[in-house]
Amino acid sequence: MPVPTEADILGSEETLATIVRTVQRGAVHAVLLYGQAGGPKDAIAEHLVRGWLGRADSRAVQAYGRGNNPDVLEIRPSDTNDEISVRHIRIAQRKPDDPLSVSEFLRTPPLMSEHKVIWLHDAHRMHPRAANALLKTLEEPPPFGRFVLTTPSIGSILPTILSRCLSLACPVPAQAQLGDVLLGIDPVLHGLAMLAPETRAQLRAQPEAFRDLVQFADRLPTAGPRTALVLAEQFRALIERVGKAMGLEKKGAAFTLELLALLTARNPDAPGEWAQHMTETHRRIRQSGNVDILTDALFIRIMGIRPRPRAEVRSQSEPEEAPHA
Repeated sequence: MPVPTEADILGSEETLATIVRTVQRGAVHAVLLYGQAGGPKDAIAEHLVRGWLGRADSRAVQAYGRGNNPDVLEIRPSDTNDEISVRHIRIAQRKPDDPLSVSEFLRTPPLMSEHKVIWLHDAHRMHPRAANALLKTLEEPPPFGRFVLTTPSIGSILPTILSRCLSLACPVPAQAQLGDVLLGIDPVLHGLAMLAPETRAQLRAQPEAFRDLVQFADRLPTAGPRTALVLAEQFRALIERVGKAMGLEKKGAAFTLELLALLTARNPDAPGEWAQHMTETHRRIRQSGNVDILTDALFIRIMGIRPRPRAEVRSQSEPEEAPHA
């Protein structure tokens, strides 16, 4: 994997500085990085992993860059149930299709690195049994064990896990901070470039599909319930186009829906429940659900939740002005 650049960590420079000090002092063995999807937390996590493995020019870090360092274990939610199960953490009796667990990984010291590093992606997806199994290791890790946890939802992490980690926020950069990063990207797509940095190269090379997705998201609040199935069909066409632009095949639907949820969450005219329903549908799609059925159901559901007029929203969140004398 490529070395994260300055553009990848814009807005979180202070967090990165804390990470550098953490590695240098060696006083922390577990760090939790949190921030909204599309932010710099993954780039900062990569900096942390590299720092714990060794010097930038070391064989261990070079092997990590090629994706074949045996001293790094990355754990992601399973495609079958979209969660990190207890078998990811500890296995009493191994089955042929079981993943390498944390407990097995930490039984032996590192082969080429200064530390063994476990990176738990989407840590909020840990099953409660998995979180409880992880606690013991976080409390008493082997001297060579290090942990990185990343999540967009720190509120979903068990307090007992939080108490055993150094938790650091990774804010999304303001548009003014991005500067040269946005050069060559259609201004219509700047918001998407901020939310999803991994799309920036494609936003420059193949902007049409993404531009249509942004316009689709902008139109949703003005659409009516009767258009739900038409919208679902239009969205499936966007899935194919965005998936092709990103070089995704099976995961195109989940990726495109994640982008739509991000755009919807930032749209002041869209009800907050919409992004929640999109996130739930995203989870079911990742569990190999039928995309046609799930997207039909999604748009029928969200089109039944009408946006409130802006004046009504303001009246509930702002005090009324006193009448003029």
